[in-house]
Amino acid sequence: MGFSKSNGHLVKLSKPFPTDDVPLLLLPHEKEPNEVFVGFANSDFHLYELRSIDSESAVLILKDSILLSNNRNQSATCGISFNDGSELWIGCGPNIVVVHVECDKIQVKTTIAVFPACSARFVITTMCGNSDQVWCLNRRDTKIVELDFESRNILCILDCSQPNPIDTIVSNFDLSDALSDRTPGASENLETAVLDARVAEMPKKPMFIGKRDHNSISYRRKLLKCGKGRAAENHKNRLSLLRSERVRCMCFVRGALWVGRERGDIMIINVTHNNPYGFEHGQVIAMLNVDDQEKSFSTEHLVNMNDERVVSTRTSRNPQTVRQSTHLVTWSAFGLDRINQYRNIWKFSSSQANHDKLKPMKSPSIFMHI
Repeated sequence: MGFSKSNGHLVKLSKPFPTDDVPLLLLPHEKEPNEVFVGFANSDFHLYELRSIDSESAVLILKDSILLSNNRNQSATCGISFNDGSELWIGCGPNIVVVHVECDKIQVKTTIAVFPACSARFVITTMCGNSDQVWCLNRRDTKIVELDFESRNILCILDCSQPNPIDTIVSNFDLSDALSDRTPGASENLETAVLDARVAEMPKKPMFIGKRDHNSISYRRKLLKCGKGRAAENHKNRLSLLRSERVRCMCFVRGALWVGRERGDIMIINVTHNNPYGFEHGQVIAMLNVDDQEKSFSTEHLVNMNDERVVSTRTSRNPQTVRQSTHLVTWSAFGLDRINQYRNIWKFSSSQANHDKLKPMKSPSIFMHI
């Protein structure tokens, strides 16, 4: 049995509501508190109304439905609402589908091809935005795509693959270059390239028993195991590093984009072009790090709580760990203004230490969560 709040009372649904496919996305209707948008794995997108029958029961009524994509393998995975709920941006496979909402009717307004090379490997899994910009993320990727809300054009790519990116510029406005490596199977191709480089250093005739598939990643792994142990270990460490920089989540906080990664840290990136603090677009102005004993945790979710607090979840990402561990962490919502204050304090402390011939303070990249 399910429960919903209607007119200030708990209302019991008479029975579970059956669906034709797996619902993957739920979005509330900002103008109608009793209505909800539901996106399905088969690309269907429905608008439902929770209608009360009496004081103790209610039913879900299908108000309208549309098809987001002709490709039924493209699922509605994420979405955000704009203009007081009259416009929805829905991530569907490699595209963003803009849906117009009017009264109880929904219709596809346009489709934005974020990743033109359509492939099952391109799936937009996360989106966030404000009235000017929208950011979206392909699954298992280190790059975030920034789009202009009005023109719906791609503006730049934010490359979050650097391990220690503090004060670096991660935005790339050369889209031909930034998107040149976004071929189907980018993650797998990257792994294959690393393996090929290591295999080139191995003897020409490695000795092992087994069927050989020279085009498979497993074959390259076997070659490495037959060669020097150091090469295999270097390969393992390299792939671990590449995976640890993958972006898992993001949220927008007062001019800054918070980016949570698999390595457990959170990048804070300036995404404004004109600000009174002198930050450049794409500049990593701060990092939220974790204690050493927590580095096996991945930052999985970020939620901005009215620009006052940001709540994140951290989940153990070690596949060898038998008992998985998850933490909820609450941070102060650092925007450009707050971070600029902290940076000025760090700068003053460092200059004062130099003046007094003391050891200068490092520009800290660690914020204690609150």
